[in-house]
Amino acid sequence: LTRYIHLNPVKAKIVTVPEEYPWSSCKGYLSKKGDGFIDRDRIKKYLDMKAADYRNFLLQGIGAESNPFKDVYAGFLLGRADFIKEKLRSLKEQVEGKEFSYKKELSAHLNEADIIEAVAKHYHKSSNELIQMKTRPATEKKIAMYLLKRLTALTNNQIGRIFGVSFSAASKAAKDVYRLIEKDADIRKTTEGLISSFKG
Repeated sequence: LTRYIHLNPVKAKIVTVPEEYPWSSCKGYLSKKGDGFIDRDRIKKYLDMKAADYRNFLLQGIGAESNPFKDVYAGFLLGRADFIKEKLRSLKEQVEGKEFSYKKELSAHLNEADIIEAVAKHYHKSSNELIQMKTRPATEKKIAMYLLKRLTALTNNQIGRIFGVSFSAASKAAKDVYRLIEKDADIRKTTEGLISSFKG
């Protein structure tokens, strides 16, 4: 993740090497004394690399296709399997909001096919027609992706594969619907109605 961030200015062709970018924490990672802003003890704990090793690690990433957000779990967790399991356990203990209650209640009998079929039926389409829609803005398709993201543990990658789009397109679709819900009463009513039907 740090390499992805530190190489963004290189990828954007603003600089040729990451430490040349003046508004980056990269110099602090590479300097023995740090820059006064970063927590060097924490960096050592997680990276356990000398400055020269970290710089080599950065340079090896130049030109390589890498996006750590591709494997984000459930839209908000990034890390190894044991880290994700630990955080999910913690969330389960701490949070008793509506969305988590929905997921707990729905998990026993609801899957992606049920959600897609319900959205398709609401818009008088078949599941295949909904999945294969190309016409924009394709609000109904976005709503299906939003509900999959909200009510299941599917990743953006998995949702994207179902609909034949990239993980970033799936993520953007869910965000678009979230924004629409805030300002469009009809979309809000539709999504709330669909969620209620799953609970029933």
